[in-house]
Amino acid sequence: MGTTKKRNTYTPEYRREAAHLVLDTGRTITAVAAEIRVGEQLLGRWVQQERDG
Repeated sequence: MGTTKKRNTYTPEYRREAAHLVLDTGRTITAVAAEIRVGEQLLGRWVQQERDG
């Protein structure tokens, strides 16, 4: 029996909202990532994508 871990998929809207929790409130990626239970690196990528437009 193989155990496969299903990766979470997040909608573009969710990613944008999560990024703006960092950008609009001035909170750290670490704090927001812990609160919404996503990895810091993943959230960091979303924030960078929003910054880049």
